[in-house]
Amino acid sequence: MHPDSQQSATQYYHIQQRFMSWCRDHQLDPSTPTAVNILAFLAYGKKHLAWSTSTIENYRSAILALFDDKQPITSSRLYQEFFKALNASTLQPSTTQNVDISPVLRHFDHLGGNTTMPAEALRAKLCWLLAVCAFLRPSDIQRIDLDHCHITPSTGDLTLRVIAPKERRQGKRVTKDVVVRRHPTALYCPVAAYTAYCTRLANTPCYCRHPTLSSVTINALIRSLRKPTDPIGSQAISKIIQTIMALIPQAPGQSKPISGRALGSTRAARAGASVDDIVAQGHWSSQAIFNNFYRVASSTQSNFTSLTLDAGDQAANTLETQSMDPPLDE
Repeated sequence: MHPDSQQSATQYYHIQQRFMSWCRDHQLDPSTPTAVNILAFLAYGKKHLAWSTSTIENYRSAILALFDDKQPITSSRLYQEFFKALNASTLQPSTTQNVDISPVLRHFDHLGGNTTMPAEALRAKLCWLLAVCAFLRPSDIQRIDLDHCHITPSTGDLTLRVIAPKERRQGKRVTKDVVVRRHPTALYCPVAAYTAYCTRLANTPCYCRHPTLSSVTINALIRSLRKPTDPIGSQAISKIIQTIMALIPQAPGQSKPISGRALGSTRAARAGASVDDIVAQGHWSSQAIFNNFYRVASSTQSNFTSLTLDAGDQAANTLETQSMDPPLDE
């Protein structure tokens, strides 16, 4: 197993423990990276526990995270045929459900200024705005290195540096810089929320090990309110974001809340952002990945903060939901 597996497995811990327990019960070695063992476990879950396709894909990601060398598994013909058959038998859910973010904006109005609202509310507001306006996953937000973030004086743009996010390029780890622009309404502005958060809650260093690279240290942006020198993990950040998402009523038949990444990028598409701009902002590997999961419209260079939060017309008040993010981002 990979030497950093204990750190990288944090968000997958219970799934990985379940897999290892199942292997031991069936006299299999869970530390051996074989497709047969993994597929047998996933097939068991589908047949006997009625796991959905998304659950199986989540379990697959968690189990693969246990191993440094995944190539012998993912290149296996048996592995590829299993997931090909799984996808072929899965009906894509409807994407015509509407989501209205006006309850969230009213909530921000009610909270008032960033300097006076409760610290917990400010942290939740910042996490939600970064997820929606910067198309960031909870794990991306966890990996923001405050030492390499800055606001450009001439434009007021905020640049966030995410160290070794989940996506890779040509199999290698990358560092991505994400630019977040201001919103004209101060109460909805992610840059204003970031500035207030850093002044009030992130004014002391919070150095910690990177969640998957033990040799890398970052100064975490999002941290504990009780002890600001302690970072919090991606699961906690996800729960924080969902406290805001819970304000948005779910449409009939919607099985789970939409993610901030899906919400923001789809709103931007409906508001007229170009595909190239959305792909670049979300760091997807290609237009095809985005096109397969989001409704896209064409336009020119875009201010994503304004596009995702402005509520001036019908297109900005509703969006077509997606049931999942692109598989390559899992």
